[in-house]
Amino acid sequence: MPRKHRIWYPGAVYHIMCRGNHRHDIFRDEEDRQFYLTTLRRVQKQNPFYLYSYCLMTNHVHLQMETLDIPINQIMQRINMLYSIYFNQTIL
Repeated sequence: MPRKHRIWYPGAVYHIMCRGNHRHDIFRDEEDRQFYLTTLRRVQKQNPFYLYSYCLMTNHVHLQMETLDIPINQIMQRINMLYSIYFNQTIL
């Protein structure tokens, strides 16, 4: 059953958890973690949000974020898309 859509409004604070497909690892080494953090900063410059805390685990990520003008789904879509492209290109 799909999860309900998150309610969005400017100033909303979210705990986001993103997991790899089938709970597979999404970070293989420190370089992958650094790329993810760089991606977070890059997306934050394009679509401003506050990042209060993060935890990068081997197979998932926890983010505590506050949105400003951009809905959370657009922010997360951008972060996940950029990281997925990187991850899939480096795996080949």
